[in-house]
Amino acid sequence: ISVIFLDDLESGSLEAYTVANEHPEAGWQLVTEYASSGSYALAYTNAGVDNYGNNSIGTIWTPEFMLPAGSPDISLSFKALYYTEGCCDDWSVHLVHPAGELMLGEYQGVQGAWEDFEFQVGEFTGQSVQVKFYFHSDGSINDTGVFIDDLAVLKACCNADAECDDGDPCTLDSCPGANANCIFQAIPNCCEETADCDDGIPCTIDKCLEEQCVNLDECCEEDGQCNDGDDVC
Repeated sequence: ISVIFLDDLESGSLEAYTVANEHPEAGWQLVTEYASSGSYALAYTNAGVDNYGNNSIGTIWTPEFMLPAGSPDISLSFKALYYTEGCCDDWSVHLVHPAGELMLGEYQGVQGAWEDFEFQVGEFTGQSVQVKFYFHSDGSINDTGVFIDDLAVLKACCNADAECDDGDPCTLDSCPGANANCIFQAIPNCCEETADCDDGIPCTIDKCLEEQCVNLDECCEEDGQCNDGDDVC
């Protein structure tokens, strides 16, 4: 296993994070009353009264980090417990990427014991990303809040070629050895559809045949170039 991003929150600081709390008292913060390991946990709450309040909204983003190119087996994991109104207050986790963001999960109600959460995020390999947590409550009935600990983004190592299948027919997938990183080598002139084979030349007919591009020259300048026995240019 190779570590891409890891934060057990034991630094006691959120200085590297971006925090946007819209409630005057509650918000994303570090607390010591709840922790899965060590002394600190990330929480959305009002630590003074153990209650997040009505109409409470807040967002927190991790620092940006790069998901290594050619590594499809990448997972985001963390531990969480939460106490929220079951119908109307919720929290969610998102992966923010250059083209937007993907909601990985949305939760409400009560989970009174630490639970492991894990999401596969390898489809964003080769991109700079952030993890985002969002909290929202409505105008009535509230509870203690949400608690998160031990954030990790990990990349699996390989021991055999079969462990490196990225699902792309245009790459040769291989594992160079024990506890190594997968190698994904592009296959020259490979295609999945005809659009992949456009060579930008108006005098060719572009086709994808058996995952290989074929560009047939159909233009001519004189009759001799068209000689199949009866055609003329």
